[in-house]
Amino acid sequence: MVDEITRATAIRYQPALWEILPESGRQLVIKRVQQQAPIVIRQIIEELKNNLDTMFDLKDMIMSHLHKDVRLLNRIFLDVGYAEFRFIRRSGLVFGFVIGCVQAITWALTHNPWIMPIFGGFTGWFTDWLALKMIFVPQQPQKYVGLFTWQGLFQQRKQEVTADYARLIANEIVKPNHLIDALLRGPMSPRLHQRISHIVQQTIDEQTGIARPAVVIALGSRQYQQLKQDVSQHVLSKMPATLQHMEPYIAQKLDVEQTLIKAMNGLNEQQFEQLIRPAFQQDEWILIAVGAVLGFMVGEMQVLIMLHLAVS
Repeated sequence: MVDEITRATAIRYQPALWEILPESGRQLVIKRVQQQAPIVIRQIIEELKNNLDTMFDLKDMIMSHLHKDVRLLNRIFLDVGYAEFRFIRRSGLVFGFVIGCVQAITWALTHNPWIMPIFGGFTGWFTDWLALKMIFVPQQPQKYVGLFTWQGLFQQRKQEVTADYARLIANEIVKPNHLIDALLRGPMSPRLHQRISHIVQQTIDEQTGIARPAVVIALGSRQYQQLKQDVSQHVLSKMPATLQHMEPYIAQKLDVEQTLIKAMNGLNEQQFEQLIRPAFQQDEWILIAVGAVLGFMVGEMQVLIMLHLAVS
């Protein structure tokens, strides 16, 4: 890209001088600019890494990809919360058994046909609701009945959840090609363009050094400023194609997974819950409703079985 930009800029602003230079002289100019290119690239990447939150909307990028790929959303949902779903299954056995004992006693005393389905529906609803609550609440360890201490499962597993969540997001969503596209075309891309333009123009000023007054006189102040803007625009126009070759470098330098882990480890309990819970909260009512409906149906089947046995 440097070769093309240098030649185009020289022909536009100093066509006569560029024409009389032998090719070896032109190559020296181009090589001089090429030597500065890695420095500029490092500056851009460091600027991006240190100010990622002002140039890049991670939430917008993640949400847009999850909306497009529901299977990925399900995978994150299940992989990150595998221990919590296991707890919901197992806790249902315990809570269901306790409520079932009350149900059995009530049925034995009343033989009311509504007892079974009502208790079944309540059991299905309550056990799922309570298990979901216990996944997130309380945020800090608390002692109950003076016998046992409990903390929301996600808070207990914060380190493990953070690692799993960061790994999935980094490997499946915030990949270099997705990142580049979001950076260059996302809602906060104008800020990145502005910073790149500033770095490029600053580099031009630094390279002219003590000769800058002479350069400004030779070109004119307005032309000199226009030259810097033209080079910046040329760099920005070539960014999408050029950055494809930088994907491994970007992945290495930004180290998205470790950056996410570091950021998530810095969250307090409330912020951590606000990050994790929305993915579950959206469909919590479905889980609770299905539990209630299935509990009601099982209770109704119990009534039919009990009545059938009574008739027999």
